[in-house]
Amino acid sequence: MVQKEVIHLAGKTFIYYSNKGKVLRIITGIQWKDRELPKNEKLITGLVKKLQDIISNYQFDHDGAKPSRDYVSSMMKGGSPPKECLVDYYREFLDYKTQEVANGNLQPNSLIDYRTLRTILLDYEKVNKAKLQLPDLSADFMNHFQEYLLKNRNLNNNTAFKRMKLLKAFLNYCEEKR
Repeated sequence: MVQKEVIHLAGKTFIYYSNKGKVLRIITGIQWKDRELPKNEKLITGLVKKLQDIISNYQFDHDGAKPSRDYVSSMMKGGSPPKECLVDYYREFLDYKTQEVANGNLQPNSLIDYRTLRTILLDYEKVNKAKLQLPDLSADFMNHFQEYLLKNRNLNNNTAFKRMKLLKAFLNYCEEKR
């Protein structure tokens, strides 16, 4: 499941996790030379098992997707899972749509609309001085966002409807991925 879990760095023992080029090194507090002492071996084995359990549980709940480095870090520290940032998911969604264009399943001009929606979402976050999280996307949010499109962005009804339709496509994508 996890490759190269226990690593040596600067004379210390770390638990290692990597996903999409982002590396997490969890310090064990054990010197590399002392890692094979029975009490240290037990601690390291426990940390590796905890890491594997976090990854397995996440993959089970998220259809095989690997957890982010931030998620693993938070869970290893015994904290609650970090909130899911909308922009991160949208970036993944744009990559998916770009691949759809490359495969011939989507018109290239559609990417312009999806990128425009990303810009609008980022502007919405700035105006409201808050990062959007997936759990925030309720019916109230959708109504507020539609109002934002019409009043703050001065979009006509047809364009606002088109942006809402794109947002719903994104939300459906998120639902499938979760």
